[in-house]
Formats: sequence, structure tokens, C-alpha cells
Amino acid sequence: MRHGGLALQGAPTAFTPFALECDPAPTYELQALLKAQEKANEAAYLAENQGAEHAMKLTKRALDRISMVQGWFTYYAYRMYSDLQTDIHEARFELEQAAQSVYSEAPGSKAGDLLSCAVDDLMPYDPFPNMHPMDSRLSCMPVLAGLACPKLPRVPSTARRRERMLLNASQFL
Repeated sequence: MRHGGLALQGAPTAFTPFALECDPAPTYELQALLKAQEKANEAAYLAENQGAEHAMKLTKRALDRISMVQGWFTYYAYRMYSDLQTDIHEARFELEQAAQSVYSEAPGSKAGDLLSCAVDDLMPYDPFPNMHPMDSRLSCMPVLAGLACPKLPRVPSTARRRERMLLNASQFL
């Protein structure tokens, strides 16, 4: 397909629809947690078999955060008496980064699609849905780009900051 003299590629962009379509997100948070665990477990197995070690470790870490929820009783206990909302956010964040990682380490893998759909399941129940990880390394930055940046002001060390806070507190009292 051509548009304005340029050939359009099949890859999705900000102006074309994405090719991956997931099932609708579950209606209840418990269902979302269980479906996300199921998809992430399958994706971890596929990622391990395809050599995407970084993605597999991130997926396992995300599963460790939400694997305690196995039914309505454990969901209720963890929802009422622990910080399940933070665990959901952290798990969603790690699964999203694992999806990015598996797409770069093992392109074309179904593991990336499964992880993206697991993220999609958790997204409505994440207290911070607009935060997204960036799977890029600072070492990829060109060396000369660091020279163009102005020198940043020096930030005091933690020990000096703590001393200053204690001094201010003692003066206040």
C-alpha cells in the first residue's frame, strides 16, 4: 500500500492499528489476576525455551508478586490485609517490560503476545495505569550525546543530606 509516495509497512505505528488483539479484560479483579497468572506462566515457559532469559526472569518475578492469589479466599485476604494494589502495579510493570524484552530477544515469539495480553488484563486494576517501563539501555546512547548535555548540578550525598536534616530538626526543637 502506498500513501503520499511512501510505502506503508505492515508494522503498527501511532497512526495505524496494532495487530495484536487480546480478549476483553475480565470484569472482576480476581478473574484478571488468575487469567494474567495463567498467561504469564505459559509465556515464561515459552520465553525460557526460546532463550529470552531476561524476559523469563521478569515474568517469574511478576508471578511471585501475584501468585499468592489462587481463589476468592486468598484474594480477599490479600486485598484486605496486604498491599495488593502495589503488587498488581509492580507485576503489571514487570510483565510489560518482559513483553518488550521478549519482543527484542525472540522476535515473533508468542510469549510476547501472551505477556502483552496479561498486561492488558491487569491494566484496569492497576492504580497507576499510565506508568510504563522503557526497555532500553543507557549504553545504547551515543557517546557524543553526553558531551552536548550541560553539566548537571551536584546533588548532595545521602549522608550529608541526613546530617543536614538532623541539624535542621535539632534547631527546630
